[in-house]
Amino acid sequence: MTKNLPNEFNKKYFNSKYKFDSNDGYEVDNPLKSKRISEFTLNLLKNLKQNSLKLLEIGCGYGMLLKELQKEIDHLFATDLSESAIEYIKVQNNEIMSKVNDIQISLPFNQKFDVILAIDVLEHLEDIDAGLTNIKKMMHSQTSLIIEIPLFTGSMYNKLLWKLIFGKNPTYIVNVSYKQFEKIMFAHELRNNYRGTVLELPGITKITKRFVSFTGQHFGEWKLI
Repeated sequence: MTKNLPNEFNKKYFNSKYKFDSNDGYEVDNPLKSKRISEFTLNLLKNLKQNSLKLLEIGCGYGMLLKELQKEIDHLFATDLSESAIEYIKVQNNEIMSKVNDIQISLPFNQKFDVILAIDVLEHLEDIDAGLTNIKKMMHSQTSLIIEIPLFTGSMYNKLLWKLIFGKNPTYIVNVSYKQFEKIMFAHELRNNYRGTVLELPGITKITKRFVSFTGQHFGEWKLI
């Protein structure tokens, strides 16, 4: 892991991403995205016929998504590289099991999960193979691994767009096409079960789908082969 990277995800970073609210603790700049991901995740959980469902979010930040999921899911676990983020979650959501962790180095929890979320996480890993190796250790045969990651399609336009949006940000490390990413996942015996974008989740209009095709933000569910 880049030595200075944890310092990038400090209080200043998260305060720029979140709007704080004195009533319920915080609001987020992008509530639509959070709502759509949580709806998709909850639909997956309904298909898992188990008595005790467990969900882990890797790279949880200040917990915008966990706040949505906590309405329906009892067993929530969270981890983040940032001490600031985990400190905040411990104060706001003491029922969530949270821990500071670098997924490239070790497992945050020594157990299996029904759903693992890695939303805007993998692109920040210096050693994505090490991260996926540890994530896989926490998956059982029916685990849904939900990932969002910016990927370019291979066209010159998307390459330039990626550089324009992320190129000057030192926290964005992984820069690959979808085909390259699929090969990385396949090497870890992970197959794609759903592919789209966050804005292509249920309830989004066709106009929005066309617009988002230019962004390079890919959203998908992955399963063990």
